[in-house]
Amino acid sequence: MKKSWDLNWNKFYKSTKGNQYPEPSIIRFIAENYYQVKDRSHIKILELGYGTGGHQWYFNREGFDTYGIDISSRAINMAKARLKKEGLQSHLCVRDFISLPYKDESMDAVIDTTSIQHNSLEAIREIIKEIYRVLKKGGKFFGMLIAEHKDLSDSRFKTHFFKKKEIRALFSKFKNVKIDNLHYSEENGEKYIKFWIVETQKLQTENYL
Repeated sequence: MKKSWDLNWNKFYKSTKGNQYPEPSIIRFIAENYYQVKDRSHIKILELGYGTGGHQWYFNREGFDTYGIDISSRAINMAKARLKKEGLQSHLCVRDFISLPYKDESMDAVIDTTSIQHNSLEAIREIIKEIYRVLKKGGKFFGMLIAEHKDLSDSRFKTHFFKKKEIRALFSKFKNVKIDNLHYSEENGEKYIKFWIVETQKLQTENYL
């Protein structure tokens, strides 16, 4: 299955340059939580599904210690080429999210921008456990999870559409779960897509069972 996913995403990145710049909601999250840190190189940020590196480019330029994981081997080449062009560097790897190759409590923040949703619900549960595992105590998660759409979601990939109640259940081991939404539309609203914006934090003492 990993190989077929890789091929599908490689075809996708062959036909598009992907996101070249960060989502404004990502910038807001990072600014609110980490801009006040004096030495940003001590802040480790992991992105699930870095694509062609738009967010990695932003994290690097802002001085953070950045990590990324993506299923596409083509994506990593595109992301590394972009970073190298500007003298930037990130710790990037190619694999799925079910078993993250990072130590327990090693990340200050984990970012997901519409990547977790391209998995089965069973896999999503395991991915969220992995996110909790690699986050430091008090570490934070930011996610964009699809809610609904009309003609603006790519049908080539498996996509799980989330309900608000479901999100609260999935992140029940976290604290301070905030759920907002982001709505894009085109052609006078004839086409649209809605995402849940999820921000939450790992507990300071309890382990994920």
